Amino acid sequence: MIAGEILKNIAAIAALIVILWIGGNLFEEFIGRIWRAIFEFLLILMYAIVVLKFRVPIPFLNKKKEDEDIDQ
Repeated sequence: MIAGEILKNIAAIAALIVILWIGGNLFEEFIGRIWRAIFEFLLILMYAIVVLKFRVPIPFLNKKKEDEDIDQ
């Protein structure tokens, strides 16, 4: 990693922490504890997908491709 990418990751994780802290408190205050957990989970998942570039496997898409190859 180059220095610019490291700084972007540090800035993104710092923003995520602030959003989880402030946004999580607001969610818990007005909506409830369960919705806070869902909100935090989704934010962390989006960070992993967008910033860390994790791939989300979708099993049924791969199955369709294999079935189409066999039929042809």
